[in-house]
This record gives sequence, structure tokens and C-alpha cells, in this order.
Amino acid sequence: YCLPSPVAYVNEAPFHKDIHRVLRLFKAAYTIPSYAWSCLMRNFPVCTVNSAKSGKTMAYLPAICSHLLDRQERYDELSGKTISPLAIIVCPRSKTAEEVYDTMKKLMEYSSNKPDCILAIPPVDKQCLNNFQKQCDALVTTPLTLLSLLRSRIITVKRVCHLILEETDILLEKFSKEIDSLLNLMQSMLEHRNCGQSVQMVISAAHWTQRLENLIKKLNITPLICIASYLEAALYGRADIKMHFLQSKHKMFTLADLLKDTAKKYKTVVICSNNNEVDEAKEYLDTAGIDTLFVYDTLEKQEIMELEMRWLNAHVGKNLVLICTDQTYNCFLNISNSVQLIHYSLPDTWTQFSNRFGCLIDNHVSPLLTNKPNNWIPCRVHIFVTETSTKQYPKLIQWLLRMNIQLPPGFTECFK
Repeated sequence: YCLPSPVAYVNEAPFHKDIHRVLRLFKAAYTIPSYAWSCLMRNFPVCTVNSAKSGKTMAYLPAICSHLLDRQERYDELSGKTISPLAIIVCPRSKTAEEVYDTMKKLMEYSSNKPDCILAIPPVDKQCLNNFQKQCDALVTTPLTLLSLLRSRIITVKRVCHLILEETDILLEKFSKEIDSLLNLMQSMLEHRNCGQSVQMVISAAHWTQRLENLIKKLNITPLICIASYLEAALYGRADIKMHFLQSKHKMFTLADLLKDTAKKYKTVVICSNNNEVDEAKEYLDTAGIDTLFVYDTLEKQEIMELEMRWLNAHVGKNLVLICTDQTYNCFLNISNSVQLIHYSLPDTWTQFSNRFGCLIDNHVSPLLTNKPNNWIPCRVHIFVTETSTKQYPKLIQWLLRMNIQLPPGFTECFK
């Protein structure tokens, strides 16, 4: 399908007028919603990957609510003789389901044609079950509750046109069998549906995982994939990430060993935390004879631009290594086609760490492609972790565990 243009401002999104009344105070659209909204309004499948508490639910909910407000015209082909929601939002936790449900109610508070929305979370009491005696247009629920309602034939999926998986990375980790059962049921229903209405898949996640990739590969139509984090994009693009747990005094030797075999073959960026580290690397790399451009914070903007152009224009087999600090990288450089990234040290914040991966963004290839481009080389990432990385330790440990990276003996003791 042909993707529509992203929207720059909230008032440009093709939502129902009642949704715009609620969103009237919002101006510029964030990056993920700007791409997702137009696609969702055209009934395209969408997968968004954005950090927790980033407002990623709002990347899909205004569009889904707009569809529900237009339900008489949009779904007139579907039979009304069965208790079946038009939209099902599946959440891994009751708290998440409550938050999504409350947001739905707020988005449609000005409408005189409100759809029947039901929140079904454990424990499902008699009052909740009584809500299903009339039509249900939207259901916000958890996996086990949803399957229980379906098995008890309290509801069916015969009218479902939108299936939304909220916090999908968590759903697939904790309820993989239940999600598989639900998708199989949807497929079976579609095979017997007598009209042209399909089921729009909406997937929202905080992290790109192998389970998420496997789920998307099972879908009949590949969704638009929107990833907000450069780090998650690197995982999506199958970057080859290697951790180096070492003492600070050995960093320059390890750096030289890495660059000795790869510097000329791959466009390489090395990022340090400060100018002192750039000096440290310079002293050793000059001696090792590795062609390197050293970009200091103290250089004039014009000098930095000239060094960047030298790095960009270097030919394959004659590539130069570019070494800079986080401040220079974030404020002055515009690099996106590096093949190799080396974290000489960890920055002060996790956001800075994630942003460093932006220098690789042009070389990622979708794992969903059956045929990879000729001469494609996966991006390479090397991360130096030393006894001085204590500030980043808690977040780093979470990430390493998620990546299933084995911590070396004695690593934890370094940070006590």
C-alpha cells in the first residue's frame, strides 16, 4: 500500500470532529503519531515502538475512537445479531487496561453518539457481565479474561474490525499462547466473514524483541513500523552488538585492536564522554598508525564541518575513524551512515546512550525482508564497560538481561 504523508500538527489529523474538540489544546504532533495517525485512519496495520510512559497509546487511540464514532456508516455490512465488539484492546495488566479505558472515555466525552465501551478485567463480576446483554462496540480487557469471555460464548469476534495489542512486548512474554489462540481465532473468523471488512492490527510496544518480530512475520499484511528510539532501531536492524567488560587502563589497547582490522573497511564512529578521553585515544592511535579524525568540543563549527566532510567522503577501503564527544556528536555532527559504532565510555544519561545509535540509522535493513540488499553488512556496535560505569549500572543491567548477555564473573562486584 502507498503510505500517506505524515501530519505535522494535531489539527491536520483526519479524526472525527468530536475527537478534535478534546485535542484542541494540542499543537504539534510527535514523531510516532505523525506517521501513525494517517495510516490508522486509512485502516492500515501499524506497529509502534516507543518507551514506556511516552504517550504511545495516543499514537493509536484517537484514530480507533474516530472509527467507532463513525460506526453506523463504517460497519453497516456487519451483522448486529451477535454480541461482538468492533474493537478489542488487549492489555497485559488490569492497571494498563483501566488507563486505556479512561483515556477512551475522555477522548469521546463530547460526543452525543458514544459507542458502548466495556472494561473487562479480573475479577469479572455480575455487573460487568450484565454490560454484555446489550451491544458492545469496544472492549478493553486482559488476555485471560478475553479468552474466558469467548469460551463462555458471552461474546464472539464476528464483528471485530480492530485488534489492538497494548504493551505487546509484555503480552508476548507472559501470554504468548493466549495471543496465538486469539490470532488463530481471528483468522478463522475472517475465513467465514461474508463481507469485505478485514481486521486492522495495531501493535504497541516499548521494546523491539524477537517475539515481536516473529508475531509480525505471521501477519497476512506487514504493518507500518514506527520506532522512536535509535537503540530499538538498532535491535530491529539486527546490529551486531558486543559488550567489552574491561578495566579502564585497557580501553585504549582494546580500541586499537578493534580498529586495526576494521578501520579502513567500515565507516567508524567512536564516541567518548569528554575531551580527555579523546586525548587518551589520540595518543595511542597515532602511535598505532590508524588514520583517525579527532573532533574536540573546543573546535570551531567550521572546523568540525570540514572534518565531518572528510569522514563522509572517504572511499571504501580508505575509510577514516572519527572520534568525538557526546557534546560534539549531539550539537554539531549530522552522521547517519556509520557501519561501526564504538562506545569508548558510557555517557551520563541513558538518552545520550540511545541517541549515539543514530549514527547507524541509514544502514539498518528490515528483518522482515526475505531478500537482503547485495553487499549489505550488518552494523557493528562495541560497548566498553568498566569499573567507572557505576552511574549507568542499574539501567545497563536491565538492558543486558533483556539482551540475554551473560555478565562476566566479578562484574557485579565492581559496582557494589
